[in-house]
Amino acid sequence: MFSIKRDRVLFLFLLLTNLGIVSQITIGGITRVTGSGDGCPDWPTCFGKWIPPLEYHALIEYSHRSVGTIVGIFTLFICLRIFFKHRNNKALINISLMLLSIIIIVGLLGGAVVLTELNPAIRTIHLMLAEITVLISVTTLIIFLDTGKKPIPHKRKWIFFNISKEYEKYFIGMFFSSFLILITILSGSYAVWTNAGFYCPSWPLCGREAIIPVQTLEIIHMLHRLLSLFSVIITGYFFYKILRIRNISNVIKIVTSLGFGVILTQIIWGALVPLSNFSEWSRAGHLSIATILWTIVILLTNLMKNPRIFPVKL
Repeated sequence: MFSIKRDRVLFLFLLLTNLGIVSQITIGGITRVTGSGDGCPDWPTCFGKWIPPLEYHALIEYSHRSVGTIVGIFTLFICLRIFFKHRNNKALINISLMLLSIIIIVGLLGGAVVLTELNPAIRTIHLMLAEITVLISVTTLIIFLDTGKKPIPHKRKWIFFNISKEYEKYFIGMFFSSFLILITILSGSYAVWTNAGFYCPSWPLCGREAIIPVQTLEIIHMLHRLLSLFSVIITGYFFYKILRIRNISNVIKIVTSLGFGVILTQIIWGALVPLSNFSEWSRAGHLSIATILWTIVILLTNLMKNPRIFPVKL
């Protein structure tokens, strides 16, 4: 592809940054479920030192911070490279600066989480902005790949950008799916932080005495499950519709098929969480898989603006 051949270094750093952001959210999930959020009681140092003690919780928390720092450095490099080598691409400059800004905000909020003794409200905002960072990072990658391509035929304005009229319904479907998945992720985190995450020991029903939830924690937990079910049904439906499109890139088909696999994995994994007695590995994996699904949906949302960004056959 023309844009990749023109700047392979930028393409590599964009890929690494996307991978780093997903990894950071995953490590954040591990930090949360292992109770390592206060493994380092101060910020940005750990027990007043830049090198953490060789202690389980401190190492997990500091690993989370370190990955975030690496992502921040990569993003700063991306902004500088775009400014010096792609300064005529205003959209790419603006989105990269937006990415750098939100990463800085997420980092500062991470410090606030520690300094406020893991306040639930700040933790919720922290996770939400971390997931939005995925959105902006993936969008930056797609804008870069779209550089130098032919203008979108039969386009229409949709909020801040142009989309293809031919694929508008698929774009809106993916956009709606991404919104549902984000709300589902945040509802799951809210359930954990209110101790509702442990309240239902069975699956798919809660496993308590009443079939219909009546207790507050039971309602919170089951609402998360129902929202999860609704989001994967809607997302799976639009995945199916995308695969039915004629003359669409094999790359888009592969990404969509991968999305189906992630949905199936998440359903199975979600059942394992209560069945494994809410083990640390099952809860950390649950958030990680949800973030991977969110990343795929965001990628497809961007691609559905102009599926011709990739040729039909590679």
